[in-house]
Formats: sequence, structure tokens, C-alpha cells
Amino acid sequence: MLRSTLRQMASISGRTILAIGLVTGAMTAFTSTAKAAGNDIYVNNPPVGSVAFTQTAGSLGSSIAISATTGLPSTKIGTLNVQSNDSLGYTVTASSTNNGSFKLGSASLAYTMQFAAFDAPITTVGTAIEDLSALDANSSAAGGQTRDVKVAIATSELSGKPAGDYSDTITFTYTAK
Repeated sequence: MLRSTLRQMASISGRTILAIGLVTGAMTAFTSTAKAAGNDIYVNNPPVGSVAFTQTAGSLGSSIAISATTGLPSTKIGTLNVQSNDSLGYTVTASSTNNGSFKLGSASLAYTMQFAAFDAPITTVGTAIEDLSALDANSSAAGGQTRDVKVAIATSELSGKPAGDYSDTITFTYTAK
């Protein structure tokens, strides 16, 4: 009886060793495959996209002076910093609360905005002031690219308008392509 018990244990032990051997073999095959795939190294440069406006003229509590004889020649109102590393480019839009006019009550003074290659009126829905279709090395550099934002008001806009402080709110929006 002792012999038959030892044979059964040996058989059970043999199966256990065999089973362990198969698991080890499978793990070895998986490990070598994982190591081969591990030879590829990836890094991820996260997307960067932002726009920030810094006001330099007409700051809170002060106004930009307009001349009755010259209107408002191209005048810097601030700077716009654009950061983008999108390989397909980006669009920056400007939207005006007053449809491209400075307002005082019901009176308004239409203006044009100048930014980089843009020189035109802006609207409430958003006017593309910069539209690039490829990576811009200057905007993708550390710190992005900062350019002047200017406005101009023609002398003809001043005729028949009341004196006072006119205002508008401009919103700049960045969109990656």
C-alpha cells in the first residue's frame, strides 16, 4: 500500500512539475516578446495651444485720446501672445461685443483692428485675424510669439458723435486645426 501511495504522489508530482514547466515556458515566451517590443521608445510632446492678451493702452481708469483732426491713427492697445505646436496650424479669432465699434450709449465709433497681416473690422461672431495651415516655428517656440494688437478709427467716424468714453470688449480665441 505504501508503494501505490508513493506512485500516486510521484504521478501527481510529475504533473505538477509539468504544469509548472508549461507556465514557465509561456511566461518566458511572453517576456521575450515584451522585451522585443520594449526596444521601441516613444515620447509624447503634449499639444500646446493658447492665446493671451495683455492690454497696454486704455487700461482700467484711462482712455485713449482721439484727435478731432486725425481720428485715431493705428494705435497699439496691447499684445497678443500665441502658443501653438499643432502641426496643422491654428486659427485665432477676435470677437467684438459691439460688432467692431466702440460704444457710448447708442452712439458708436467703428474701428479696424490690426494684427500681424490682418487689417480690417471685426464682428461679434468672430473674425479670423490669423489663420495658419502648418506648424509655425515662432508660435511653437518656448514662450510662443507675441505681436502687437492695434486699432484705428477714421476721422469721419467722429462727426456728429457725443463726447465721452466709448468702449468695446474684444475676445480672442485660439483653435487648433
